[in-house]
Amino acid sequence: MAKFQNGVLGSFDGKVGTIVGAKWKGVEYIRHKGRKSKKPFTEAQLEHQAKFRCVGKFVNKLSDLLKETYPVSSRRTSINYAFADIYAKAITGSYPAFDLDYIKVSVSKGVLFNGESVQANASGNGIIKFTWVDNTDDNMAKADDRAVLVAYCPELELPVFTLQGGARSDGAGTLTMKNYIGKEVETWIAFLSANGKEVSSIIYSGQLTVS
Repeated sequence: MAKFQNGVLGSFDGKVGTIVGAKWKGVEYIRHKGRKSKKPFTEAQLEHQAKFRCVGKFVNKLSDLLKETYPVSSRRTSINYAFADIYAKAITGSYPAFDLDYIKVSVSKGVLFNGESVQANASGNGIIKFTWVDNTDDNMAKADDRAVLVAYCPELELPVFTLQGGARSDGAGTLTMKNYIGKEVETWIAFLSANGKEVSSIIYSGQLTVS
């Protein structure tokens, strides 16, 4: 059922017959309701759908992170931006068994300098320790930039991340994953400025088993 916003002459939200009214980013619009096709999907369409599911599943689980670490514009959201990058660069395998090449996956994008000589290691008790060489004052890098630490468990399809992984000047930070002991995870690191306005592009810091 459609709802009129300002009487019968105003905008409406919902469906009236074959017409749909909606709002996106403050812009009201109407469109014709599409018809369901009775034609079977082609192999190319099925492949495209499978790739979308593969990337979409990953991006949706990291949406809260991507809102902080990916740019946004009037034309697309940070989630859409990240989805497009991963879809274009990081899909591996063949239909129907698509997967992600985690070395090529991007979960952060920006111009801020990342850390140098980045490593991630299992430290026991479910702790992953990330280390980096402090490169404060290189280009835009500042001592109080915050490390963004990210881990993703493909088996469980679940991420763990923090935007408060230590200052750049600390040279190290930790991520707690006690519920993932014995599981393999993929790891990344980025840096976020203290005011949250600048972010670095991601660096893949390796695969490890949480111990």
